[in-house]
Amino acid sequence: MPSIAAHMSVAKLVGDKLNIKDDDFIRGNLLPDVTNKKDSHNRTKGSYFLVPNIKLIKESYDLKNNLYLGSYVHLLLDYYYLEEFLPKYVTKKTELFDSKELYKEYDRMNKLLLNDFKIDINKITKILSKFDKNIINEKKLKYNLECLNKVDNNELEYIKIKDFEDFLINISNRIANEIEEINK
Repeated sequence: MPSIAAHMSVAKLVGDKLNIKDDDFIRGNLLPDVTNKKDSHNRTKGSYFLVPNIKLIKESYDLKNNLYLGSYVHLLLDYYYLEEFLPKYVTKKTELFDSKELYKEYDRMNKLLLNDFKIDINKITKILSKFDKNIINEKKLKYNLECLNKVDNNELEYIKIKDFEDFLINISNRIANEIEEINK
C-alpha cells in the first residue's frame, strides 16, 4: 500500500478535480489504515498481492457520504498501486514488503510528495486529528501522523519519484472520472 503522503496527495488531486472541500473526505482517505475494523481493505487475491475488493466496497459503501467516498478513493489507490504501479515500476515486489524496504522508501518520498503536491502538513494533521475516536485505532492514527513528519534524505532505491508522481496524477484523474460516472 502506498504511503500516507501518497494518499493525501491523491485526496488533494481528486478533491480538487471534483470540487470536494469537506474535511471528512480527507479523513476518509486515511480511514482504512487507522480504523478498528479487522479487514478494512476487504482483501481479495490480486495478480501479486491481496488487493482491495473494489466491487464489494463499491456495493457496500455509501459513496454520497464524503467519509466513505474518501475511503473508497483510498482503497482504489491501494488497488491500482498494487495491480498497476508495483508490477510495472518495481522489481523484487514481494521481498520489498517482507523486508520493510518499501516502507523506508516511503519515508524518503513523504517530504517530496508533500512539497511537490503543495500539501500543508499542519492543515492535514489538524484535519486527521479530529476523527471520531469510536471508529479509529488511536495508535495507528498516531503512527500515520508521525509518518507524515518523517524525513529521510537518502536517495530513493526502488521507486523513481517522477514515475510515482506521474502515476499519482494519472490515477487521480482516473479515480475522479470513476466517481463522476458513479454519481451520474
